[in-house]
Amino acid sequence: MTLKEALKVALAILKQVMEEKLNSANVEVVVIKPVKDAKGRQVGAFERVSNADLDVVISTL
Repeated sequence: MTLKEALKVALAILKQVMEEKLNSANVEVVVIKPVKDAKGRQVGAFERVSNADLDVVISTL
């Protein structure tokens, strides 16, 4: 499963259980991507999904 597919599944489930209409103003998504630090250790980098990207995915639901 790709990250984009996982985001779509997560938002589809959230849409089913939310009382409000799902939009980028009332949902926030953060992705933790694996990266290596200066010592070569695997760590996580937090990246917030932009409202524009959320709107694109939400529009396909």
